[in-house]
Amino acid sequence: MTRGSQRLAAAVVRATLAGSSIDAHATEDMLSGYAWTHAAMLQFMQDNVQYGGDFGSSSDHTLNAEARIDVAGRCTESWCQGVSAMLKPRVRYFASADPNPYVVQPKRFLWNEAYLTGTTAWGATWLAGKRYLAWGPGLLFSPSNRLFPDNGNATPRREIAGKPLVTLSANVSSRLTLSGVYADPYLEPVPGVDERGAFGLLRAEYSSDGSRPTTAGMVIGGGGGYRPYIGAYMQHLLGEAWTVGAEMSASRGYARQDDTGPQLQQNRDRLMADALVNLRYGLPSGGEISVEALYNGYRLSTAEMAIARLPAQPAGGLWQTRNRPLHPLPEGRYVLLQMLTPGLFGNRRFGMVARSLFEFSTPANQTFVELSYSPRDNLTAYLGAAHTSGSSRSEMTRTMGDEVYVTLEFFL
Repeated sequence: MTRGSQRLAAAVVRATLAGSSIDAHATEDMLSGYAWTHAAMLQFMQDNVQYGGDFGSSSDHTLNAEARIDVAGRCTESWCQGVSAMLKPRVRYFASADPNPYVVQPKRFLWNEAYLTGTTAWGATWLAGKRYLAWGPGLLFSPSNRLFPDNGNATPRREIAGKPLVTLSANVSSRLTLSGVYADPYLEPVPGVDERGAFGLLRAEYSSDGSRPTTAGMVIGGGGGYRPYIGAYMQHLLGEAWTVGAEMSASRGYARQDDTGPQLQQNRDRLMADALVNLRYGLPSGGEISVEALYNGYRLSTAEMAIARLPAQPAGGLWQTRNRPLHPLPEGRYVLLQMLTPGLFGNRRFGMVARSLFEFSTPANQTFVELSYSPRDNLTAYLGAAHTSGSSRSEMTRTMGDEVYVTLEFFL
């Protein structure tokens, strides 16, 4: 690392510690009775991206220097016995050579997560604060989780920030869990959509035991811009190496409409659904090979696909910022092939992620490969590249061209 990089890394750490007041001694003084543990990581990412025609076929070169600190606290005194705290402040330096006005820029500082959790006298688990929630077997996105539809696979070196919420969950039996969520969906305004209000969700999850376990869940949710919907998911171990999964959701329209903008086909008051099914094969190295087929009944119409930049506004932002109440997938049919190999070449220090997404309505493909190497346990280097090809009418080619990035992650 150069002296300039060392100074930048030190400045990022100092800014994080000062801005979030998580110095170990200061935290102990302010919150006595809590036992704290912490971990820290510095990330440096150089990204070169070529946008598609909807973004003017422009290109950009960005540098992201980010400090991620995770602090976990556990109460050790009687007045707060059983209560735990999690703090995840993030601070970054971000520079863009040619900022695209249609791409949201990342925040300089944010709390990725910050919450308290504990148990009630009758055994239920509660949580209050800002947190990311995920469930279901989806590889690309989660149909039954409209609060966090983006599962982060599309941007592996970036995090998904949590949202303000309250949860309560209880084990009805050793195999059945019931949970409820009340949240601020933290939606980005979209013309024609009424994003006001809170989001609520009830979820039941069943898990079986045995040599071939099954996990299955049901979801009822809606509010805060989203129409009421039902969802379901399941995952079953077929044998020692094979796993099958499926997930779906259905509603009468995706989001609540108002009179401030265009009325999208996906928001009409009629029954629509989306679904996915996947098959995974576990490799002896700990990785997996998987295939997933996706159907989207909320797809944009032909006329809507022709509107510049509308297909490029997914449910999750490029930097995992505020969600937009639009379906994550603009087209109707996709197939995803994916391979994860943490022990590439039989060496645990090498790894690879490869993903290829095919879209069939207007044929196109987006292929992504990321190689990783860890020369020592606290340092990992990543080289990632993505290439998009296909019909000029496809949302893939219209929004994204090629991308290459290099990332270094230091664990302190």
